[in-house]
Amino acid sequence: GGPVSGALVRQVGPGDVLRLGPPVGHMAFDADSDRDLLLVAGGIFTHNLDFMHDFLHSLPALLRDFIVGLLAGAAVLLLVKGVVAAWK
Repeated sequence: GGPVSGALVRQVGPGDVLRLGPPVGHMAFDADSDRDLLLVAGGIFTHNLDFMHDFLHSLPALLRDFIVGLLAGAAVLLLVKGVVAAWK
């Protein structure tokens, strides 16, 4: 995980009060660029889908996250292609 995840694990305990803020870091996209983008994320998504977490629980975390990312990415790709096709 990132610096926030590490701090939460090492420094936060039961009963502590957390204040949520805006995202940390900077990421900008050039809308006029003709370059393709590949956005990759993993880990936390698996835990938000209980059925996927339970279904793939016996697999190593890296493999589980790869499979979930691959399936989610394929679903999003199909959704986007469908929306683009419907928009035309």
